[in-house]
Amino acid sequence: MHYRSFFTAFLATGLVTAHPYHHAKRAVSPDGSCGPANGYTCPSSAPCCSQWGWCGGGPEYCAAACQPNFGNCDGGGGSTTTQGPPQGPRSGSVRDVPRPKIGSVPYGSVIFNCVRNGDIALTFDDGPYIYTPHLLDVLAQYNVKATFFVVGSNGNGDIDQVGQWSDIIRRAYNEGHQIASHTWSHPDLTTLSSAARREEMYRTEQALANILGVFPTYMRPPYLAFDSASQADMADLGYHVISTNLDTRDYANNSPELIGNSQRTFDEFTARDPGSASYIVLNHDIHRETVYTLAEYEIRRLQSRGYRPVTTGECLGDPPANWYRSVPQSQFRILNLAPQSAPSSEDLAAQEFAPPARTCNFIEDPNSVQRLFALV
Repeated sequence: MHYRSFFTAFLATGLVTAHPYHHAKRAVSPDGSCGPANGYTCPSSAPCCSQWGWCGGGPEYCAAACQPNFGNCDGGGGSTTTQGPPQGPRSGSVRDVPRPKIGSVPYGSVIFNCVRNGDIALTFDDGPYIYTPHLLDVLAQYNVKATFFVVGSNGNGDIDQVGQWSDIIRRAYNEGHQIASHTWSHPDLTTLSSAARREEMYRTEQALANILGVFPTYMRPPYLAFDSASQADMADLGYHVISTNLDTRDYANNSPELIGNSQRTFDEFTARDPGSASYIVLNHDIHRETVYTLAEYEIRRLQSRGYRPVTTGECLGDPPANWYRSVPQSQFRILNLAPQSAPSSEDLAAQEFAPPARTCNFIEDPNSVQRLFALV
């Protein structure tokens, strides 16, 4: 059965919101890491899973933001791991920045669609990574603006402490692309306490403020996982929560042999009349085939079909002035003020970077039925 027909029938049962997030049976951590990114729990010798996803003991690991689903957060005298939590941004504080709710785009509510038919917002999650500069070249070639949902620390250093990542983010921002938050360490926000969720957002805000002098009002929850509690926190922090109504599943098709599957998905959706359809497209700039094959294909296809490529903010009718919050200069440090060229993908490929540690790859989407509801 065609998948959209199947889900149309399924949605008719009224079970749209009844799908819990699926977790595989959790194993004890073999390497000191823990949390929703890999499902590992902590051993008794290092019982607490810190908000940063490392096992240990003592207040650094067992404080309020400890993850109780992956360890014992009552404290205790367990030993600490040799690899501690990420240090995060090292200057200022964004916690007290005013967060007025301005504009017509709802805060906290999960957004799946553009407000104007004919718009397509191309979005890219989990970067920046070594392929992102090439993606920016492609977007510039076609004069297309996209939205980047960036992760603050994803296995290759914090974005405001590794010059390459800071330069890429600044280049994207200066070229008119929208920068948005995908959290600090890419956790499933529904598994965290309210304090831990907020810390994920604060740390990403501070890092982006250090790079740009502003931080975003748009975010996408990792794994598209959200619930009423996480939505309430995002609303309180002044965030527009963005999902998708066109998931290319590029993460499952990252090879020359498979990327055609993502292209066919894009073709199927964009076959609809632009006068009656609009899309927020989910891609990932950490995947080579997405950047070197799929992105240009999507641009050429949407243009040939008469769609307008836009940022997420534009797709929602939100002026650029509303996409960011300004930060008093005393609360951030702008990095690398001297004019310079951002690194190319070729420059970065010559260096040794590990694949991003926490990504959306092959994690069952808890809201897949909710997302498809927007499509049928």
